[in-house]
Amino acid sequence: MEPIFDAFICHASEDKEDVVRPLARMLAGTGLNIWYDEFSLKLGDSLRQSIEKGLANSRYGIVVISHHFFEKGWPQAELNGLFAREMMGEKIIVPIWFNIEYADIVKISPIIADKYAAKISDGLDRVVEQLLDVLEPTLLHVSKNNLITSIAPNNFRLQGGDWSVKTSVFVSNRSESTLYALSIKLTIQSDNYSAKDVHVDIVGDQGTDVKASPGLPPVSGDSIIFDGIDSERHEALLVILSKIAPKQNREIIFSGRRTLKKTEEALASVKICDFNTEPVEFFMECQGKVAFKFQVPETFTMKSIRWKKA
Repeated sequence: MEPIFDAFICHASEDKEDVVRPLARMLAGTGLNIWYDEFSLKLGDSLRQSIEKGLANSRYGIVVISHHFFEKGWPQAELNGLFAREMMGEKIIVPIWFNIEYADIVKISPIIADKYAAKISDGLDRVVEQLLDVLEPTLLHVSKNNLITSIAPNNFRLQGGDWSVKTSVFVSNRSESTLYALSIKLTIQSDNYSAKDVHVDIVGDQGTDVKASPGLPPVSGDSIIFDGIDSERHEALLVILSKIAPKQNREIIFSGRRTLKKTEEALASVKICDFNTEPVEFFMECQGKVAFKFQVPETFTMKSIRWKKA
């Protein structure tokens, strides 16, 4: 039978308030089916049978390791069940360390200590990103202030010889709040291609009202594109979307527009750089110029700007 849960969360009740409840809510908020006692148990349910069903029918077991965890019988029994599945060849245990160090774990459970773990000390957003990269390996994820975005595909071709390759990249707001000024960077992995050789088409429009200064082309408040060089000296594009509504996707179509030799190809990768959790003034008229607010979390040398015409 196919698993019916994406993940089972194994934890000590003492860690519920600080870590487990917010973690479970963030994961479930993306649409994943998470077995967590507060979600999965109903009045009158058999605790043992419900837990066994969750353990047997989950793709992964998220184990929150802490000092409390090793003091409790139920969490360790659940971990034993997950280990039994791993002995059958399944790699399903995903550990998280909470207020505990390697030296403490290795004294009690060398096997679990040997597994690479996420650490709550790195922040809940970072832990959620790591978990989602395991649970949804075809997507790249960014979590900020408990709000989550994802993008796919993240690697593709722009050009193959004479053939231009058109790829739809989907950026998803997995949260219940609107995201603003979301920046996506496309990095060209081939030396024989430049940012200006990439065509960008953004499907749909969720923009705001815009005023353009005299002499500038009309623009929409939906998007703006920069050609440039990134911190590793790669040709790159930075696409800024003014907003993405809750639980919505935006489609960005990338394609090449310069032919190459038959044996050559142009490759690219994309990632989400940053987004704002509060509205920003994406475009504004100031002293005869159009200005905008956004954050670039790395060095990016801009060479040119592409306005999206209204």
